[in-house]
Amino acid sequence: TSRLTRDLWDTRREMTALQARENDLVASLRRLDAPRHILESGQAHKSSELEARLVEVENELRQERYKRLRAERGLDEIEAERRAPFIVPALFQAFLMISEI
Repeated sequence: TSRLTRDLWDTRREMTALQARENDLVASLRRLDAPRHILESGQAHKSSELEARLVEVENELRQERYKRLRAERGLDEIEAERRAPFIVPALFQAFLMISEI
């Protein structure tokens, strides 16, 4: 197992070095205005897809936070009025807790 572990670490070290080399080459090609299709490797394409997905998820998170804040404000208004609301505040709070999960 120690030999395999050493091989694994060697492979990872080589991959890291190769990734750094690729990044340097891509940067050099960009400075020379190389065509975009040359610059996009499979890894770069995956990276851009992941970045796009991250932006998408961050937007969804912002929208959910906004909805949660609106719901909390609505609950505060209901509790402040102290009148018989259509939705019982405790039930509304339960829905809020579930939405935070």
